[in-house]
Amino acid sequence: HRDLHSFPTRRSSDLPGLIKLEFHGYAHTVATDLLFHYSVLEPSAGLSKKYSAIAAKERELANAESLIRTYHSRVGFLCNKREGFPAHIVEEITEAANQTMPLLRLGSHHLSRLIYTIIISRYIVVYDYQRIIQYCDEALDSFPKDHPNGRSLRFVFLYNKIPPLVALGRTDEAKIMARKAGETVPVGNFNWHMALQKRITVCLHSGDYQEAYDLYKAHSQYKPSETMLIEYWSILEGFLYFLVKQGHIEPYAKERFSIGKFMNEVPLYSKDKAGHNINILII
Repeated sequence: HRDLHSFPTRRSSDLPGLIKLEFHGYAHTVATDLLFHYSVLEPSAGLSKKYSAIAAKERELANAESLIRTYHSRVGFLCNKREGFPAHIVEEITEAANQTMPLLRLGSHHLSRLIYTIIISRYIVVYDYQRIIQYCDEALDSFPKDHPNGRSLRFVFLYNKIPPLVALGRTDEAKIMARKAGETVPVGNFNWHMALQKRITVCLHSGDYQEAYDLYKAHSQYKPSETMLIEYWSILEGFLYFLVKQGHIEPYAKERFSIGKFMNEVPLYSKDKAGHNINILII
């Protein structure tokens, strides 16, 4: 008897948090349990109607999430393929965008992040820089600042605006986007390193070599542990050393750089015998 009456209290107190955090599958399960309870065990017309509506809404969102995640994973795989973007890949990504874009109507910020990522990928593969910026801005405008995951929702779109801004020569804006992206995530984590490295790269594109060096030195105590980040960080170090040697950067102290050590330690170099990594070959 005690369990019968404590169950709905526990479950109903869980439900608002699950909905707020957009855990749609869990929210649907809890709402369905409460619907059963107030329809069968302790009948209440009002509460039964309430939880029926919530269960239906969360079921729709959970089903949509399953579909969207399938497309999102497939698009991510296609975008990471090294052979480029032939017509059939562009068509598949375009179809994924067309299928998921209407689901923005559901109003889930979590799902919108996935959908906008798919839409933006559609324009990344055809180098449509204006559309990439357009949909990044649209995504950023759609996320409320008081959302519990608002900062992490914004990262991917701030970050994805950087390459098209650079391609269009808008490097000052690109620097701002990189700084803002870094501010949305904890210092030292993977995405923070990605944003910092992108910020330094933008400075190299714009010819602000001293600024790139200053950023590199100011954050050099945060060493990445992921292989991809270690390689990219080492490549940046090589370019900055070259610019020091060319007199474009005033170093804080005498810089040392061993090309032999670089080739041995850059993680992916030993796997790249065909010479596909142009950055490493340039250095």
